[in-house]
Amino acid sequence: MGSITLKMQHPALYSEAGDVVRLFYGDTPLTLYREGDPEPEAGLVIVQRARREGAGYLHEALLKDPDGVALTSTYRQQEMGEGTLEQKRYFKYGVKIALYHLLTQATGKAMPWGSLTGIRPTKLAYELLAQGRSVQQAAQYLKDTFDVSRDKAGLLFQILKAQQGIVCHESFRQLDVYVGIPFCPSRCTYCSFAACDIRKNRKWVEPYLAALHHEIKVCGQMARQAGWQVRAVYLGGGTPTAISAPQLSALLEAVNLAFPGAVEVTVEAGRPDSIDRDKLRALREAGVGRVSINPQTMNGETLMRMGRTHTPEQIVQAFALAREAGFEAINMDLIAGLPGESAQDMARTLRQIADLAPDNLTVHTLAMKRASKLKEEKGRFSLPSGEEVLKMLEAARTAAAEWGMEPYYLYRQKYMTGNFENIGYSLPGKACIYNIDIMEETHSILALGAGGISKWVYPAENRLERTPNVKNIEQYIARVDEMIARKEPRLCGALLDRPETVIV
Repeated sequence: MGSITLKMQHPALYSEAGDVVRLFYGDTPLTLYREGDPEPEAGLVIVQRARREGAGYLHEALLKDPDGVALTSTYRQQEMGEGTLEQKRYFKYGVKIALYHLLTQATGKAMPWGSLTGIRPTKLAYELLAQGRSVQQAAQYLKDTFDVSRDKAGLLFQILKAQQGIVCHESFRQLDVYVGIPFCPSRCTYCSFAACDIRKNRKWVEPYLAALHHEIKVCGQMARQAGWQVRAVYLGGGTPTAISAPQLSALLEAVNLAFPGAVEVTVEAGRPDSIDRDKLRALREAGVGRVSINPQTMNGETLMRMGRTHTPEQIVQAFALAREAGFEAINMDLIAGLPGESAQDMARTLRQIADLAPDNLTVHTLAMKRASKLKEEKGRFSLPSGEEVLKMLEAARTAAAEWGMEPYYLYRQKYMTGNFENIGYSLPGKACIYNIDIMEETHSILALGAGGISKWVYPAENRLERTPNVKNIEQYIARVDEMIARKEPRLCGALLDRPETVIV
């Protein structure tokens, strides 16, 4: 197929509609047809339109292929009652559902999450329960309206059950703090984060840390004066343990002084080749209770192919050092769908991880991010099929259950293999508060450092405001006072949203 042209009555929804089209047609070039453009001469043409019908809408989607075959799908969307989902989102859902039904008919494919794209499924599940539906009614609504599979709907409500007592929908003056270290021992092929190879950029480490210390100090002063209470602190990146033990100690001391009282402190020590006893000791002495040691796979060939400068043996050694250091919880990340891997490789990785007995397991589905080398050089790599990735995810889910873990958070991204998901599993009592907060978007997050995006939660309006820091390290160093000033109105301003406290 050469190309796809999308004609839309509502071009403002082109991005959302395009996400649905890509579920079925992947990287096929997609063009928005605008009024006055020449008619497309080849490829698929997909048309979206809608009109008011009574109290709701009639959404229509049409497809014409190069051979002249035409298909039509309609979706009647009834008006939802007072106090339900916002009207704008409601209309957008209808557009996507009609397109999804059309393309399911055209391709014979069905997606595990149905027409849901660009949304956190657990947030939708919480909203449905808040409308007075039972779990069974909400699950049926997800299936009937969005074509979400029974398995995925069941997974959502299993996660909501695991979050009981942790998710707090009263976030007034509660704050999570994210601190970003944009340095890694090397850059992974699949990575799209604002991070760089520390070997090539060591000259920027000290100036960066100086700017970061300044942002931490000033923002901490503003947060305390405004009466924010810190719930969780998370050091991510990048790889925070890429910097030295003394640098880690000084950074965590600054964070503890600026943001006292956190009930949880986590450090992403994801790369085994960045970990040693001195760094782990520095973390423990600073009160860090949780770390991540992330193999992604225990296949040495894959690690090398993905640009990770460590071996499976180093993963085992680093994990043993962390256990010896006495951390309360150790997480391990895996990626399903890495180039050249099969379900057998995942099974082998899971067997080796079982011997280590981590407290948390996070299983990511490979996403082909635009800023990654993997996306740029896709032709060089052999990627497993969606069916093979499904086997990997099912193997991980079975293994986690056998280890006594339950799924406790979930999120989805664009360009994921097979339109699947990322899931965090946890032993009882070992769930990461920060992970739940950021995925469920129940708490404001103050993000410090290059590439950090602060999120301010307005629960009464069911909306977020974002305040980004620049990604470029040199620009961050030069403009750190501007980054602080960007956050000041939200950090110091009065937040008027204060609904009743609801713990679920």
